[in-house]
Amino acid sequence: MHSLRCATGLVVAALSLAGTAHAQVVESFENGFGAWEVDSHINPIPPEPPPEFIYTVTRSQAQASDGSWSLDFTIDGTNDDGTVWIVRSFDVPAGEYNVEVSFDFWDSVNSDINNWPVVGYIGSIRPEVESDFAILGETGVMGWTPYTHSLAVSHPGGPLWVAAGCSVIWESWRTHFIDRVAVSGLPVVDPPVPAMSSIGLVVLGATVLSAGAVLVRRCR
Repeated sequence: MHSLRCATGLVVAALSLAGTAHAQVVESFENGFGAWEVDSHINPIPPEPPPEFIYTVTRSQAQASDGSWSLDFTIDGTNDDGTVWIVRSFDVPAGEYNVEVSFDFWDSVNSDINNWPVVGYIGSIRPEVESDFAILGETGVMGWTPYTHSLAVSHPGGPLWVAAGCSVIWESWRTHFIDRVAVSGLPVVDPPVPAMSSIGLVVLGATVLSAGAVLVRRCR
């Protein structure tokens, strides 16, 4: 009985820590998409419906800033419009949070003209349209460039959303890469506390993200 009470006490401590501690959650896409999903938006041109928006977001070993994999964003920009992003949520209690999302972004060239915005999002509502995003910088910097978006959020409780991506403002096909997406400033409540054999990871504030699948989308 004594051993059982000790084990139960450890679970309670881990649960308490999971609800109050803060940690950085990092995804480098080494084993999939983790908890991240792909989404997009393109503006209609009234009175016509939104034009066809063609893009792919896939895991790739062509470039990587952390580990061997990153996400390849290949986008048809011939409509001169549109935003493509990756997004995930964290289920957190109501409170005031200073949230930060950072990520590495790759471009193949240095350019002073015809660049696209690099964008990010933090908020209590899932981003749905291009105007939801903050512009963090521009493409046109060769190699890997780190970007950071920070925001003080008064959150009502429930899902809190973060996103990273890029927008189209020039008519061309382009390929960019995103890697090492890190989120900090939130309570460690995602994912749920693991089984007894993994409790040590919770106490250390580690977060284990599940494997994902390649996402490819063709939208109208």
